[in-house]
Amino acid sequence: MVDSQPGTTYEDRLLLAIAASRQDAYRQLAEQLYGKKLSANSITDKSVITQDLVQSHVQGVIKGAELVESAVDGKLHFTKMKLDTANLITLPQVESMPVGVKSKWWY
Repeated sequence: MVDSQPGTTYEDRLLLAIAASRQDAYRQLAEQLYGKKLSANSITDKSVITQDLVQSHVQGVIKGAELVESAVDGKLHFTKMKLDTANLITLPQVESMPVGVKSKWWY
């Protein structure tokens, strides 16, 4: 939503809305390719939930995504992207290491 973004002018808010919309589109592509990790924790006291926490995490590398459409519709900015999974085989592979793992210089 453009109006909910911080900024003093409409243009500032629009730029932030475009960035947020594009980031969300990439997140949705990553969810489709890699899935989503969910963690949930509930605390009860005498059979009554006193605290309920659900967290989600998505991590992945998106290459080859194509921007289909990016536009303002009323007060919303939307981004449509597509990823042809048939092309994933031809893209260069990215070597990924888990966060926190250090590589040895002699490998």
